[in-house]
Amino acid sequence: MINQVQFHVGMGSPTTSGPNATDDRMFDETHAVVYQSFSPLCGPCGTSELLNGSLVTKIAAKYTSNVDGSPITGAQVSLKWQVQQGIPVIPKSKNPKYIRANKDLWSFELSHEDMQALSAATSPAVAGGAPGSSGDCDIA
Repeated sequence: MINQVQFHVGMGSPTTSGPNATDDRMFDETHAVVYQSFSPLCGPCGTSELLNGSLVTKIAAKYTSNVDGSPITGAQVSLKWQVQQGIPVIPKSKNPKYIRANKDLWSFELSHEDMQALSAATSPAVAGGAPGSSGDCDIA
């Protein structure tokens, strides 16, 4: 089974944002349900913070692709944060450049410190829904 939920950098954790911040990710993982992220770059949030915000660009500046030596982007950092946790993501793009960048996520690893910084982020917050919920039911 798969539980497909909105999940991205900035949503917080159950400790900081309440039990609905991760849509019961721990329950899914302990019951062999794949926890899969949609909107991993916060499309419904109406922000580009996970593409070129200060946190992700600062972290991206530390890395280059092991495939072709190109700089890593903020979007790649945002996606890698999830992939490195074992969370499948569904990034959407029609742009061949972005599709290639999405495939390049396996060419680098984020440091433990960078993973912690991304996990601690509380912005951009979850989109839609009632306060304290993931809001994925309200996204059109």
